[in-house]
Amino acid sequence: ELLADGRMMIAFRNTLLVALAVAVLAVIIGTAAAILINSVSGRLRSALYGMMISTILIPGVVIGISTMIMWTKLGGAIFGPDKPFPFIPGLHLSVLGQVSYIAAMVMLLVLARLQSFDAGLEEAALDLGATHGQVMRRILLPHLYPALGAGGAVAFFQSIENFNVTQFTRGGADTLTVYVFSKVRSGITPTINALALLLILFTLGLALWYELARRRRARLEAAREAEGRRAEDAELA
Repeated sequence: ELLADGRMMIAFRNTLLVALAVAVLAVIIGTAAAILINSVSGRLRSALYGMMISTILIPGVVIGISTMIMWTKLGGAIFGPDKPFPFIPGLHLSVLGQVSYIAAMVMLLVLARLQSFDAGLEEAALDLGATHGQVMRRILLPHLYPALGAGGAVAFFQSIENFNVTQFTRGGADTLTVYVFSKVRSGITPTINALALLLILFTLGLALWYELARRRRARLEAAREAEGRRAEDAELA
């Protein structure tokens, strides 16, 4: 019955597409904001940090309504009141609305990771002739990979469970949260229960995969370190 529900399958596809787009944009924007905030100081740092964090404190309903009004007004001003495309309500506006506050969550994760970054490595690389792009690709981003992965996961699941912003910006498109809300008002059905079970199993599967991959990486790193120590001992001998 779940697989035969065409509307639910469309809503599920839309949810995944929106979540993937939100994860990509939120990681890019959140990482850029974290690097910028970490590189400045004083009142400018406080102002930028406060501006990003304020979006988390704003209720989702307000973000959804303001996103819809701002982009539709902007589209009408550019293309005319009768043809506001591409700023009419739709899944693309849902992505923009969700990114406006989810990017701040990614920023916090990246900022926390940047606290353990040794700025001396960056300065040494620049002194040795590396460009800023090379420092970013080969030194800074590898250090930020754990935070980027965690930020992408947080953004993805935050988007999947979002309702308030999506409700006001989706236009006529369905997402899982909107679809489930419309069904729950008339009572819980076996289809909703089956969907909830699948989502729980999917989440647990991802968590298990991440933990197994983390342990495998830890074993490989420990093996490489042990091999390096044996090679050093052999050279000294």
